[in-house]
Amino acid sequence: MASSSLTSVVPFDRSHADRVVALWRLLHPDWRWLDNPAVRANLFGTSDDVERIHYAVQRGDAVIATVFAVCMQRSGWTRNRHININAQPQDVAQRLA
Repeated sequence: MASSSLTSVVPFDRSHADRVVALWRLLHPDWRWLDNPAVRANLFGTSDDVERIHYAVQRGDAVIATVFAVCMQRSGWTRNRHININAQPQDVAQRLA
């Protein structure tokens, strides 16, 4: 795939996983759980108890930001949505200017 300067927001796909982990390692060097394949598989996987809405923001072939939302769907539990956005401010600022 040829690299370009086009920025796009796309639904997260398993093919994004390595690039997402690379971005998160850059942004959060203290996130040691990224080294655990079981934890990563759980985060990127599917579940009947968790509704996941995951997006990757790409510029060319690079993932420059992630927007991950989860909502617990367990019976008898209050549904709470948690949204986590990870990006480098300079990457976002370039597109807003």
